[in-house]
Formats: sequence, structure tokens, C-alpha cells
Amino acid sequence: MPRKAPTPQTTLPAGNVRPSEILDAVEAGDLARVAGLANDSNVNERGPLCRTPLEHLILTRDRVEGRDDHIDRVLIRLLVSRGARLQDGSALALAAGAGDTAMVDALLALGAPANVALEDAAASGSPRMVATILERASPPRARVVTAMRVAAHKGHVEILRLLHPYAGTPDSAAVVASLSMARNPETLHCLMEIGFAPQARDHQGNTALHDVRVASVATALIAAGSPTNPRGGGGDTPIMAQARRGSLHLVEVLVRAGANVNAVNDHGLTALHYAARIRRKADRASLVELLVRAGADVAAANAHGRSILFGRTRSVVKDLWHGIGQISPKLSGRMAGALVRDGSQVLGQEDVIMMLHAIPEEIRPDLTAGDLMPWLRSESHDIRRTTLRILARLA
Repeated sequence: MPRKAPTPQTTLPAGNVRPSEILDAVEAGDLARVAGLANDSNVNERGPLCRTPLEHLILTRDRVEGRDDHIDRVLIRLLVSRGARLQDGSALALAAGAGDTAMVDALLALGAPANVALEDAAASGSPRMVATILERASPPRARVVTAMRVAAHKGHVEILRLLHPYAGTPDSAAVVASLSMARNPETLHCLMEIGFAPQARDHQGNTALHDVRVASVATALIAAGSPTNPRGGGGDTPIMAQARRGSLHLVEVLVRAGANVNAVNDHGLTALHYAARIRRKADRASLVELLVRAGADVAAANAHGRSILFGRTRSVVKDLWHGIGQISPKLSGRMAGALVRDGSQVLGQEDVIMMLHAIPEEIRPDLTAGDLMPWLRSESHDIRRTTLRILARLA
């Protein structure tokens, strides 16, 4: 008879102690059991949750009701005495991110590097923790500036004021990034109070308005003097950058502030070109309508002579045609001119003829021959014939 395959054996770490056993003992706060299991061979092993025992202690303290801080401090000292690594800063960063001041104090007292936890402390929203780390370390300015961006994003004004004296003079890119990440107008005003100018531009020429994500912050930036039409990377203005991102409310803020909806970047693109590329139909329709009602040129061509329709699918072209025609039927004629340049690459002959016929009768007298004449260049006999009929009605 064939031999049975041997049963696979699980390889245990040194000392035949499973990582999960130590994690269970740490989570239970069982000092005696941890002391019996932990040694320099397994104290840095990562268990089933990819955590070391020290990291697991930090993350599970709130699971046990009435957890004693004193016992956990003893556990930390025990694990460190058995070889648990502090210098990579992972445990301290976890404690800081959890807002656990008791564990932060314990880890710092044992020599954990304070610098690595500054960003996590800023995110936690605990001014006391940030102050403790700043007192115990001399963090590099670059790390302080990063922590300020985190605090701005979280809206922690008091922490921003704590960090500012340690930041030196941030470069323009750091200023722009911090302003654009402000969570609310209060945070923005705090940044401006400590010297972050709303007119600042990074090395590409972008301002905070290019990247801001909160409409109320954008409004506050404009009120504070941030320009609405500066050209940034690739020649994009703020309204182009926000249209590319699909940020309807931010585009609306910029439109109300008088931003140029027909500004052109280095590639000849406008905000409407970017809006037409948004994937979600509802978002695309809302943004295109907002820009068109604000005066965006529906037939604007890029540097290669392509309109907002170029590269779009057949369904998107139809949606754009229908939506813009509903905003103002007179725009249908200008859209026809745009379709001449590049719509034929997407649309079939029947679609083109349908769209030509779709021009409302009441606006045909307002069309010029130039709006439709280019269709006479079509290779399709039916399209040329349809165009001739429409041109004959215009005569």
C-alpha cells in the first residue's frame, strides 16, 4: 500500500512559543505569563496580526475594562528588557496616533525616538502629547512642517500654534500645501496668523486654490486675497485644477469669485475640457452645466484643434450634446461645429445625421452657414446631403 503523506508540521519560533501565545498574554495583561514566554528570540516576532507584542499591547489596551496603566508600564519595561525594539519608533507612533499619553510617556522614558511620532501626535489632536514630544526631542524642521500639514488637515489649531515656533521659515511649497489642507476657515485663519500668506505659490506656480478641498476654505482664501486666475503647473488655473478633480462646489466658488471659465492652459485646454472627461454621468452633467451657464465656450478647441468632445465615447458625446442643448438650444449650432472637428471619429453616420436634424427649428434662422458648412467635407454622402438641406433652409 502506498505510504500516507506526512502531516505538515508548523514551525515554531525559537523556544517553541507561538507568537499568538505572547500576544494573548500581553492583551490579558498577564505579567507572569509574559515573563515566562518572552525572550530575545521571540519578543520582536510578528504574530497573526503582523504585530509585535509591544505593538499589540498599545493597540489592545482599550479592550480590557479597567486596564491598569501601572501594569502596562511594567509590561513595557519587561518587553524592552527582553529585547523589544524601540528605535524603529513603531510602538511610539501607534501610541501617539491613538492619543495614549500614558503609553507615550512610558515609551519616551525608556528611550523611544520622539521625532518619529511627531506627525502621529499631531494627528491625535492631543496638544499635551505634542508638547511632550517637542520637549524631549529636537525634531528636524522638515518633520515639524509635515506635522503642521497633518494638524491643518485635522483642524487642530492649538497644535499648529505649538508647532510653529519649531518650523523655522517653511518654503513656499510647504506653505501652499498647508493652506490647501486646512480643514476649515478657523484653521486657515490660524495659518495666516502665523505667517502663511494666501498668495503663496509653489515651484510650479500653484496656489492653495489649486488643491484646496473644502469650499468654505476656498471662499476664505479668496477673501484673504488669493488670486483666482494664476497659472500653475502646465498652465492650469485653479478652476481647471478643480474641474479636473470634479469638485463641483469648489468650481462654483471660483465661478462666483469671477474666475475665467475660458482660460486656456499650455495644451489649449479649458475647464470645460476637463469637466467633459469626468466619468460619472451625473457629476459630469452638473459640472458642465455650471461652466456653460457661466459662459464657457462649448466649441473651444485645444492646441491640436480638438474640442471637448474629442476622445469621448459615443454615449458621452450624446449626453453632452443633449445637456448643452437643453441649457440653451442656440448652443446646438456651436456644438455642431465642434462635432465637425472630431465627433465623426466617435459617432456613426446615423448619429451625426440625427444630431444635425436635432437642431431646433426655432434657432435655425440664428445659425450661420459657417456653423454647418464644415459638414460638407464629410466622406458620407448622406451627411453632406443632410447638411445641404439645412443650409438651403438658412438661405
